[in-house]
Amino acid sequence: MKKETFYCLVLSESQARFLATSKYGIDRMKALMSLVEHATTAEHDYEQKGFTTTVHIGQLVMSEVELSRLWKCDRKTLPGISTGR
Repeated sequence: MKKETFYCLVLSESQARFLATSKYGIDRMKALMSLVEHATTAEHDYEQKGFTTTVHIGQLVMSEVELSRLWKCDRKTLPGISTGR
């Protein structure tokens, strides 16, 4: 049986409204949930091209290329999704 995961997100009214809007055909709330779902549930070491760090519970490491594939959008669209530009 799969262990159930519980999430606790605290958002201001303006943050919730921002996430409820869609821009460039991307649902921001779905984007947030995909990030939450990909966050690590166990600490692990991450190494990339001579850079090493520990990824803690709740964090994730994902490149713009990986995000654009996940959200099925152009890499240049990503800043507009996350900042509202």
